[in-house]
Amino acid sequence: MKNNEEQLDLRVRRTHKLLWESLFELMTQAKQKYSSITINQICDRAMVHRTTFYKHFEDKDALLVFGFKPYKDEALTIPLLDRITKPFQVMEQFLHHKELGKIIESQMDDKQFITFLNYQTRETQKEEYEGLLRICKNHTIPTELIIEFHSGVITTLSAWWMQNRESVSAEEMDRYFHQMINQDIFQFERE
Repeated sequence: MKNNEEQLDLRVRRTHKLLWESLFELMTQAKQKYSSITINQICDRAMVHRTTFYKHFEDKDALLVFGFKPYKDEALTIPLLDRITKPFQVMEQFLHHKELGKIIESQMDDKQFITFLNYQTRETQKEEYEGLLRICKNHTIPTELIIEFHSGVITTLSAWWMQNRESVSAEEMDRYFHQMINQDIFQFERE
């Protein structure tokens, strides 16, 4: 019985891998915008039937979440304060990932993809709610509003930075970011 379960698990993992690789190739090699990619295109490239896709994923956003999970897990190993106070320097580390860098650079002018990144950033911060409460100063602003604000600003500035990375370093972007936001929300170290 265990052998059948392992075989099934291998088939599931193989299907997930094929579907993710298909979406990745459509976004990077085919240079297709995420918003225009269809489930049929993903399935055709992966040589997986459409009904099989829906057995594993609700929609292409769920597939994208699956594909981004290893990067999210890696990002969560970076201290929360660093991720909040040096978001562009942290982001730059991830742009050097062979896959992730290609995806982000090819999709930063796609509004649906940007919305996805904003949502993922917000959800990650919500998951870290307790940690955020520890580093937020005493104030009357609801932490949920801080999360919305912070994730929205980071996503918007990221899109601009991707277009201007040649002339603006991650350190400069972090400085711009700090100049634009109210530093009294978080316990930032003053430079």
